[in-house]
Order: sequence, then C-alpha cells, then structure tokens
Amino acid sequence: MGSVPGSLLAWLLSHKAVDNDASMAWQHSAREAFPASNAEIVEHARRFHHAWHGAPLLYNLLLAEKKQNEDLVEYYRSAIADWHGEVASENVWDGWSRTEFWSVLHRANPNLRPATVAFMDAWLNGAEHSPNIADDMNLRDLVATRERRLKGGRSRLVNQAALDNWTGGVGLGRLQYRWSFARTMVADIAAGLERDA
Repeated sequence: MGSVPGSLLAWLLSHKAVDNDASMAWQHSAREAFPASNAEIVEHARRFHHAWHGAPLLYNLLLAEKKQNEDLVEYYRSAIADWHGEVASENVWDGWSRTEFWSVLHRANPNLRPATVAFMDAWLNGAEHSPNIADDMNLRDLVATRERRLKGGRSRLVNQAALDNWTGGVGLGRLQYRWSFARTMVADIAAGLERDA
C-alpha cells in the first residue's frame, strides 16, 4: 500500500473492502465511503466509460458502410442507438465538468498527447450535443480523420486490403481501467490476511 498511497487500491486494501460482485469500480458496495478524491476519479471514469464507447461503434459503422455489408451496417446503427440510450440513462452528460475531467487526467498523466486530447474532447463535445450520432457528419469525419492520421496508408478506410481483413468488429472492448485486476488483488490480499490472522 505504501507504493500507491492515496489511491483507491490503497483505500480498498486498508479497509478490506472486498466486493467480488462489482464489475466496475463505480458499482462497488462501498462507493459512498470512498475518499472524495477517489470518488471524483471514479465518477469521471464512469462517465468516460459510457461516453467513449460510441467512438468505436461509429468507426465500425463507417467500416461496415465502406465494405457495403448491410447486416453490419444495421447492427452498428442499432448498437449506436442502444449506446445513445445508455448514455442518457446513465446521466453521463448531466453536470459533468469536463474542465475537472481534463484536470484529473492531466494530473494523472501530464504527457497526454495534444492530438489525443483534441480528438477526445471533440468526440465528447460532439457526442453530447448530437441527436443522431450515426449520421452526424462532423463526428463521422472526426473518427475517419483520426483513423487516417494514426494509420496513414494502412487505414481500413483507405486501404482495401486492410478493409478486407476487417472481421466485423474492432476496438469494441469497454474501458475497464484494470478494475478486474484490482478487484482480484484486493480479494486475494484480504483472504491471505484473514488466513494469517
């Protein structure tokens, strides 16, 4: 715990706060007792977890359209609509200070690349205000431009061979923030301490 003072992991360990049913940190049964600084980070993580997922969904929709796979086009349009509903039901945008979000991120990683920050911020702003993500030309262009900028000539949106190798879904894993690892570690350490007591 000495190597991670002030972290949520340190707090969970010191309080033996084991919750094997919490699939994410914000679902932890002791969340209300988290120290304020940890609770703030967890809340930003929760909001970003939901808000960000639309970007890879839109990217895969662009690929499905480029590949002219109508089944996948329909699938991703439906997935984007479901995601839009999820974001609304999770109150992601309500009262979320992205100024504070960026402050937390820059404290955690002062070396964030400006291009990454610009893309993420543009996605969040666009996704918050767009009533139709799947057809929002600004967001579609944002995602496509980012792909071309990162991959150049290997971009699936410009390279037919790369598109042909696309298996129908890429980058769709949800942000976990290494929670399953931390949850297991807390449970294992707590169990070990209990055995040794």
